[in-house]
Amino acid sequence: MSTTFIFRRKVIFHAHIKALEQEFDILTQKITLETVEKIFRQPQTIQNIINKTNMKLGGLNYRTSSTTLRN
Repeated sequence: MSTTFIFRRKVIFHAHIKALEQEFDILTQKITLETVEKIFRQPQTIQNIINKTNMKLGGLNYRTSSTTLRN
């Protein structure tokens, strides 16, 4: 399970969120409101958020196509 929190940049809850993350074994993602607003100006931002969340959930973001690395 994963939970996403969106805060203004100056709100300081990071330590509390991380403590609850460990206590309840829940993955969290903190995103600032400024980052959410950036999504509309820079589409790559949403891809970065998705990749980070996917990685935290144990997913694979990129796959190599090199046969040298596969052998």
